[in-house]
Amino acid sequence: MTTVRRNSPRLEGIFQNAHDIKAYSLDNGFIAREVTGECVDPSNWDNNISPQEYLAKKFAQFNSNKLYQKGNGRYTLHIHSNLWYEFDN
Repeated sequence: MTTVRRNSPRLEGIFQNAHDIKAYSLDNGFIAREVTGECVDPSNWDNNISPQEYLAKKFAQFNSNKLYQKGNGRYTLHIHSNLWYEFDN
């Protein structure tokens, strides 16, 4: 697993081309759920943004959030120990 730098020139493309986005959280029992407004805190979800824009926004929100490339176009956006997102690119 490789960490993607915050200033990587390919970062924008990673989020723009994200698909098959799944959320894992304590609230959903760590069962993969497709990223929509229903699977995240509704107060954090703006209905005018796409799931790809939501991922980019979450990544930029805190410096502690990390993006990892697992290989074969699979990524993990780690927010904290009880919340992360996995997606393909």
